[in-house]
Amino acid sequence: MSAKKHAWSDECFVVMPIGKRAADEFYHYFLKPVVEGKGLCSVRADEISSPSSIIIEDIYAHLANSGVVVADITGQNENVLYEVGYRHGTGSPIILLVQSLEDIPFDLKGHRVVLYDVSNPRGYHRAKEAVERHLDEIVCELAQRAAS
Repeated sequence: MSAKKHAWSDECFVVMPIGKRAADEFYHYFLKPVVEGKGLCSVRADEISSPSSIIIEDIYAHLANSGVVVADITGQNENVLYEVGYRHGTGSPIILLVQSLEDIPFDLKGHRVVLYDVSNPRGYHRAKEAVERHLDEIVCELAQRAAS
């Protein structure tokens, strides 16, 4: 799938299970600081504050308009996989994260995926470097497209 010309946005929309302790801690103590350390604004669905709107419409808008989307497909959560498919349909950048290769569905096996383990310092460091590298590449590509 070819990437569309995507307007520059410094928002990174994070797609992952919400309300599960491990996932919430991964987001708040690892992923959000890494994203914001790259100068991007990290947003997850539970952080959207639009009281008069329908949440799924807000999610669609963020999936379509964010400069980058990071999706943790660990556990093959149906909502996460649906949102990954929606983002893929836009032709816009997405970074896939997973804790185990067994959690990668058939249709996503051909995509680059960041395998992460934050249970030890070495795994944390490797995951941080991998996510930062992917963010740098996407931000650079989007900035170049916006400038042309």
